[in-house]
Amino acid sequence: MPAPTDEVPEPAARGGRRRLRSTAVTLALGGILFTVGALGLAPQQTPTPTAASGPDAPHAKDPTEALRTRVRRLPADPDGWSSLGMAYVQQARSTADAATYERARTALRKSLALQPAGNFAAETGMGALESARHSFAEALTWAQRATADNPYSAPAQGVLADALTQLGRYEDSYAAVQRMTDLRPDSSALARAVSPRSSQVYEARARALLSGLRSVIRCTAA
Repeated sequence: MPAPTDEVPEPAARGGRRRLRSTAVTLALGGILFTVGALGLAPQQTPTPTAASGPDAPHAKDPTEALRTRVRRLPADPDGWSSLGMAYVQQARSTADAATYERARTALRKSLALQPAGNFAAETGMGALESARHSFAEALTWAQRATADNPYSAPAQGVLADALTQLGRYEDSYAAVQRMTDLRPDSSALARAVSPRSSQVYEARARALLSGLRSVIRCTAA
């Protein structure tokens, strides 16, 4: 008679606990991603701390320095100017410096002057700039232009989602976030997907579904 083995089917309760743990991990990850920040269209560069301090300490490298060098070398390159403009937008978000916002606008306008049509990168940058300045109607206009010129740009969908959210158009914002996630499911897209506004959309849809199910049950019981 064959000896019993140690391999036994996993009890249903243990499988249920494992699924619950997976769900908890997923929710925790969503919370962490939300703290990354909703916009995050370009990576922020954090200076490396040094032991020296004071006026004689070496200055941290400016994240826009390489881009400024690029546009000086290639002044007719619209992509260089749009990248510089977006870098200034990112910098201005952390400093709230009006002069940096103006530098962003100048660089993005330069890009648009060099390439007026189909310049979705500069249009996305302008949308992000206007959103950062709380001009959400203007941000929406630029984002719509960017997504029309390039429907496959995840950053453009993100700027569109942000503008729609701030304007209270949550269902439309949810659709833009879904497109962004489909195109590039990175931390920026997932942070928007787990934002409180997206949760409100999920909740509203769940309530509508529950209401529909109740109607079906009442009709069946009648």
